[in-house]
Amino acid sequence: MTIENQLNTKTYYKQLINHTNNPLQALAEMQLIGQKDDLPTDEEIRFSQGELYFHYKDFEVAIFKWESIHGELEQWAKNNIADSYYELGQIDTAEHIYKSIDSDSLLLNIEVALSLFYIYVDQGYLELATEKIKDVILLDPDYQSVTATAKSYFERYQDWQNAIELVANEAIRTNSVKWYKQLKTYIDEGHANKLEPSYFSYVLKSLYTIDSSLFVDLSRSLWRKYKDGQQQLSWIRIFNEVIRELETVYSESRGELSNLHLDTYSELLKKDYSTKQLSEVIPTLLVNWLNVKDSSSAVMASAAVISWGEFYPTSFNASIVDEAMEMMLSTAYKPLVLDECLVLFEGITKWTRKNGLDKENNKSLNDLTEFVTTLLSSGDHKEENVPALLSNIRRTIEHLFNKRVELEERLVDSIALNEEIAVKLKGAVHQLHDMESEITRLLTTSYSTSKEEMIENLNRRIPALLRGCSFIINEESDFENIHKELNNEMNQVVQTYLQNTIVPKFSKDIHEWVESATREFTKCQTHLEEMCEGFNTLDDRNKLTLPCDFQVLNDWIRDAKRLETVVEIDQVSILTGHNPTIFLLKNVDKLVRSVNTDKLKVDKLYRRFIENGSYEKAVESIRTQVMMQFELFEKSIAREIKLFFREPFNTLSEAIEERQQKNVTDQQSLEALKTNPEIYFDPLTLFEIRLRQLDLLVQLEQNSIPEV
Repeated sequence: MTIENQLNTKTYYKQLINHTNNPLQALAEMQLIGQKDDLPTDEEIRFSQGELYFHYKDFEVAIFKWESIHGELEQWAKNNIADSYYELGQIDTAEHIYKSIDSDSLLLNIEVALSLFYIYVDQGYLELATEKIKDVILLDPDYQSVTATAKSYFERYQDWQNAIELVANEAIRTNSVKWYKQLKTYIDEGHANKLEPSYFSYVLKSLYTIDSSLFVDLSRSLWRKYKDGQQQLSWIRIFNEVIRELETVYSESRGELSNLHLDTYSELLKKDYSTKQLSEVIPTLLVNWLNVKDSSSAVMASAAVISWGEFYPTSFNASIVDEAMEMMLSTAYKPLVLDECLVLFEGITKWTRKNGLDKENNKSLNDLTEFVTTLLSSGDHKEENVPALLSNIRRTIEHLFNKRVELEERLVDSIALNEEIAVKLKGAVHQLHDMESEITRLLTTSYSTSKEEMIENLNRRIPALLRGCSFIINEESDFENIHKELNNEMNQVVQTYLQNTIVPKFSKDIHEWVESATREFTKCQTHLEEMCEGFNTLDDRNKLTLPCDFQVLNDWIRDAKRLETVVEIDQVSILTGHNPTIFLLKNVDKLVRSVNTDKLKVDKLYRRFIENGSYEKAVESIRTQVMMQFELFEKSIAREIKLFFREPFNTLSEAIEERQQKNVTDQQSLEALKTNPEIYFDPLTLFEIRLRQLDLLVQLEQNSIPEV
């Protein structure tokens, strides 16, 4: 073990003493002997004593021993002091001392950086922790599994950018397959989505010479990562560059590499790229494909080069095309192409649907569809049907080339139609608002009329009923308690009136009101359905329906039944309280006995009082109790009507937004079609290239010479 390693493990004391059961005593004896040439210095002894006290966990004494160390051991002593404070839990002090260490020792600098790394992780200072662990890796990536520590740390805190950077750098540095596999795992798990394709260029170049099979797997992972994003073409450029620079193509990887090129080429022709964009990557891709082909893929690579070269002659040198032709004619492998023909057919039909060309009387497309349908339904999936299928596809593509003007006219018509429908939809919204307002006015007015009539009846009939209760007063009445008897009788009379007169009248009125609401709602729904028929006549592809919420009527019927059961009032104190007249009447019997007045005159006096009473407060109390629920119902009418019309309003708003958005899209498409006609023609050109490639394969099957 080197001296630095002993310093790092705090076993420097073993340099000074032989094996002993009491090293501290041995060091103390050395210190007593004093300075001699062949003995350790006093600083070395104190440094070693500090190590032993540290191991004995007597950290305070260890710190005391190290604090006076200077010279060569000073920076190591500082590191040990910081370690001691860390063990004592004094983290801030430890950090301060670690940061004060200034040494040329690589090992000490690594250990200090690692110590700070662990402190920052514990304290949650992740940016500082990341900085320190990266410093350690720069100093010595092979030091005590520091890269594994960094990898675990980055993964724990999901710092995928630094994790990928670490793994990629270690893969290149160590040429270890495990790091490349880890990089592939990160990519497959979606952690590399923010990285540019160029980031992986050197990684791939380094990997191929180590493990060509893993190279293909990693390339395919990157291909999947970028294939649906905006960086797909950038990735293809990087991949082309990597393949082009391979010094040797190993035979064991040719099959996988060729399949990867086939998949990439096929995918690109099916995407929505312009031919200009594809021309920047496909020629190199196809040349590379020729270079990495195996025997089973030679014919496909050759056909791809020849068919692309026919449409874009400047893409290849003549020697490349000649090589492809020679290779194609000499191959013994003849692939089956029926399935690819059907894939091409499906691509054409999807494109025509996307552009609305399937809506017109498209005879060639109809013939093609009928031919394929017959072929599939009959189960006659034979390769000899391919020439006829290709002939139908060719006629369809030629016909579609002539449909661009019709597509432009269709977009113009679509824009005009959508504008017209959007205007009518906005008009429908205004009509709906008018209907809602009118129904709200009708129903609230009708209900208010019934309610006011009920209030009028209560105001008119209750006082008369209360006055009529005077009949129970006679000369035999107990005038001390007559007010209680009268109060009970009056409440009973009022309750009877409510149940026998008010409730039946209200029940009749509310049911008539609900029937009226039903008629109005039905009339509105009928009008909306007629409105929808008009819209659907203009555009039968987007059926419009405007169903209203008739549950509102059910809720009203339920509430009406509930109102019938709540027309009961609490006992009203009609003849109680502090009214002076009531007080005199309650004590009239005592007055009569004291003055010996004729009792007959008293009962007449009492009846006169009852018969002439106004009962305003009693009527107000009764009316308030009776009308409370009816007024709450009245307040809810407008809200319930809004619920009835809510769905039609929402549907119309969505329909207007859809039409406006469709107009924006169509206008953009029309503008693009006028200024960039290749938007229409490029997909058809790519269909033609795919068709020509299939033609070549069929001609090869028939042993005929393809025309180049």
